[in-house]
Amino acid sequence: VLCGGAWRAAAQSPAVHRYRTVTAGHVRPFYLAGVADTGLAVAAYQLAERAVSNADFLRFVIARPEWRRTRVARIAADPAYLRHWMGDTVLGPGVAASAPVVNVSWFAAHAYAEWSGARLPTTAEWELAARGNDSATSTDYFWTGPTVPDNMQNNQNSTGIPTQGLPLGVARFKPNGFGLYDTLGNVEEWLADWY
Repeated sequence: VLCGGAWRAAAQSPAVHRYRTVTAGHVRPFYLAGVADTGLAVAAYQLAERAVSNADFLRFVIARPEWRRTRVARIAADPAYLRHWMGDTVLGPGVAASAPVVNVSWFAAHAYAEWSGARLPTTAEWELAARGNDSATSTDYFWTGPTVPDNMQNNQNSTGIPTQGLPLGVARFKPNGFGLYDTLGNVEEWLADWY
């Protein structure tokens, strides 16, 4: 997921992402659990409404050949880098172009963000966005009750059985209060900072 900024419009890349505004707020990150405070203040910012897809990342590696699977510096990616793709610029069978890209390193995610004129969100920004709060939401999360309903988490198939292997397609469930898709499950997100 990418954060946009005022400089996003100047990007010279073919990557096209729709951004949603995440309103300013306070977030109590999981790593501060048990600490009595009001949380971290997070300024308003723009976040891509969906995860970067295989098709998005394919355009990136075509434009930036140094990030292709066979060319990437080993210090910037481990042997699992894009292992689900058939080749450097071929997704292959079973890899949906619209599914979130997986098996990328932090360095590759950071390079993609810069190439697309964006940046990776901070931990506090991601936690605020993932919770989906907006001015109309009075709960800690955008669902109600003690557990996440099956129709709001993108890590199960239609029978409720956890999925195995590659992630589900994006935007299969309703967005949260900020209009962001798939903030619960499906894929992990790279962030700009390390908590």
